[in-house]
Amino acid sequence: GKCCGCKMLSGPKCAHRLYVLIITIGAATSLAMRYGGVDLNVGYDLDLNGISTCVKTDTESCSGFAYTICSSDNCKGYWAVYRISFSLALFFFMMMLFTMCRSKGSTHLHLGFWIAKILILLATVGGTIFMPNDVFAAYAWVARFVAPIFNLFMLVMFIDFGYSTNEAFIEKDEREDVFFGCPNGGNTYKAVLLLMSVGLYASAFTGTAFMYAKYPQDGCPFNATGITTNLIIGIVTSIIGMTKVAPHASIFVSALVTGYTTWMCSSALSSWPEPDCNPTLEHDGIWMVVLSVVIAAVSIGYIANSINRFVSSSDSVATGGTGKVNADEIQVEVVSDGPSAGSEDVEPASFGKYHFLMMAICMYLAMLLTDWGVEHGDDHESGSGAVDTRHNVGYTSAWLKLTFTWLCSLIYLWTLIAPRCCPNRDFGVELEPLCDD
Repeated sequence: GKCCGCKMLSGPKCAHRLYVLIITIGAATSLAMRYGGVDLNVGYDLDLNGISTCVKTDTESCSGFAYTICSSDNCKGYWAVYRISFSLALFFFMMMLFTMCRSKGSTHLHLGFWIAKILILLATVGGTIFMPNDVFAAYAWVARFVAPIFNLFMLVMFIDFGYSTNEAFIEKDEREDVFFGCPNGGNTYKAVLLLMSVGLYASAFTGTAFMYAKYPQDGCPFNATGITTNLIIGIVTSIIGMTKVAPHASIFVSALVTGYTTWMCSSALSSWPEPDCNPTLEHDGIWMVVLSVVIAAVSIGYIANSINRFVSSSDSVATGGTGKVNADEIQVEVVSDGPSAGSEDVEPASFGKYHFLMMAICMYLAMLLTDWGVEHGDDHESGSGAVDTRHNVGYTSAWLKLTFTWLCSLIYLWTLIAPRCCPNRDFGVELEPLCDD
C-alpha cells in the first residue's frame, strides 16, 4: 500500500516500516556517536574574529565566552547511547499511552502526523543534552531489568515462528499449492522443509567443529562449556523430536533451534574479552567498527520488524481469528485511499501493545550497544582495545548470550515434553502410548 494519503495517513504496513526505520536510524546513530568520538557538546566562541561554532573534544576546548551544554565525557560514548535510547523509549511510551484505547483517534495518531512525530523526537533528543547523567544512570538500571525479559520474549517468538512455518508449509502441501509455478503433488513443500533441515544441521555441526578448532579449550573453560553444552542439548532435543515422546515435533523446528543456538554460542564466544581465549579480537580495525554498527542496526531493525507479525497474530487469535493476518490488516482497515479519505475512513483500533513492545526494543537497544551498561575503562591499560570497537564484547555480554542460548534450548525442550509432563492440560496434541502393549 502507499505510504501517505492526503491527510498524511500511512497504511498500517507502511506505518510499521516507518517506526522500524526510526529505531534502526537511532541504533546506527547511537553506535556512530559511541565509536566516532563525537559528542553533543556545542558552544559559541566569541573572539576578535567574530562568533564561531566551538565543538569541544579531547584535544581542544571551548575558550572565551563559549557556552558548554554538557561536558565531553557526559555526552558521548555510553551516555550518548543512553540519551538516544531514552528518547526513543519515551517517544514510544507516549505513543502507547495515547493509542492504548480503542478509537479512531488512536488509529489516526498511529498512522499519521509523521512530521510532528519526527520534530518531537528530535526535540526530545535535544532536551536530553541538558539532563544530568544521573537520570540516564537510573534509566540504564530500568533497562537492565526490561531487556532480559524482552530477550526471553524474543526466544519464545522465534520458536513459535519455527512451528508456524512448519505448519504453513504442510498446509500448502495439503492444498497442493503450486511451488514457484511448478505443480505440487502433495510433498513438494515437505521436501523443502527437509532440505532446509539438512542445511541447518550441516551448518550447525560444521559451526561446532569450527568453534572447537578456532577457540582454545585449554585454560578457557568458557569456550569448552559453551560449545559442549550446546552440542549435547542440540542432540538431545533433536532425538526427542524424532520419537513418540513428542509426536507434534518437527525435524525442521529442531534443526532451526539447533542452528540458531549454535550461532548464538559462536556469538557468545566472540564476545569474550580475553584475547588468549578469543582469537577474533586480533582482527580489530575500522572495518570491524563499521561491520559492528551495520550488524547491530540491522539486528535491531529486524527485531522491531518481527513485532508486527507477533502483534497481528496474537490479536487475531484473541478475537477468534485464524492467527494469520496480513500485515496490511493489522488492527486497522483503511477503507478509502481517495481524495475523500477522512476520519470516517479508518476503523477504531488500539495500538498500546504494539508501542509497548517497540518501547521495550529501545530499552534493549541501550543494553545491547553498551555491553549491558558495563564500563570497560581498564581495557586500554590491559592492552585490549577490542572492547572499545566492538559493541558486544565483555564478560556480561558473553555470559548473557550463552545463558540465552541455553534458555532457547530449554524452552524448545519444554515445548516437546510439556504434553507428556502435563497430560491433564489440553495442548492440542494427540499422544500415543510410549510402549506398545
